[in-house]
Amino acid sequence: MNEAANMGIYLLLGDGQLYIGQTSDLGARLKTHDKNKPFWQRAFAVVLNNDFRTFDHLYYLEKTAIEHVQKAGRLVLENGTAGNNHRHLHDSIRSDCENIFDEIETLLAVLNQDFFTEEKAAVLPEICASGVVVENGKTLSVETTADERLSENNREIFYCKRGVADARGFLHEDGKQFIVMAGSLINSEYASYAPRAIEILRQQWLSEGLLSPVNSKQYRLNQDQIFSSVSYAAVMVIGKNANGRAEWKNASGRTFKECYPQESEK
Repeated sequence: MNEAANMGIYLLLGDGQLYIGQTSDLGARLKTHDKNKPFWQRAFAVVLNNDFRTFDHLYYLEKTAIEHVQKAGRLVLENGTAGNNHRHLHDSIRSDCENIFDEIETLLAVLNQDFFTEEKAAVLPEICASGVVVENGKTLSVETTADERLSENNREIFYCKRGVADARGFLHEDGKQFIVMAGSLINSEYASYAPRAIEILRQQWLSEGLLSPVNSKQYRLNQDQIFSSVSYAAVMVIGKNANGRAEWKNASGRTFKECYPQESEK
């Protein structure tokens, strides 16, 4: 398509992960990312028309999209920066960009891609009011450990170790959710740019006793917890944006992606 060589912003979507960027040549930039950012399976491009084809518009739209995704906390944002800061933009440019962003948000919602709306429930585990885990409609007692269930179901354990973090987990039988096991050690520090929803969940778990401080740098997970994706689980454990498909490894050192390539591509 002719528009591929034009200026615009783009969103790269993978397994619970999102990267937002801007470029003066969408087609060329996406080809580059196809090689150096292997996590994504879908791309959404926004081409700016002649009236709005300026770098001020471009940078402001990129930054606005990044800020909205960070606030929503639905996805792990792979961006290393918060976008370009333009403090002295003309009011007309800000108004243009706000209108354009509203259109972007509406069109993505039509495509069932709601990146920008805050939804805490998207990462909440399946826990009863009493604090026990529910799995396949069956309530598991606190005494029933993940190790016991693994021996029964022959599930493969994965390990996430980075810095002070040292966690264990396994893929849920539905092939989508990921369970982090009780006893896992979690980095108590949490990056400001990581998903806010998981930070909120951490504070909730601390108040409920599902997490407990071990020392000034670590928390201990006191019950198995279910996450909507392997990447969300990695972010909870490490305390910053992470590609769960690469962070979680089995006892042989093989990554989650290598062991479950089909699940990794969902």
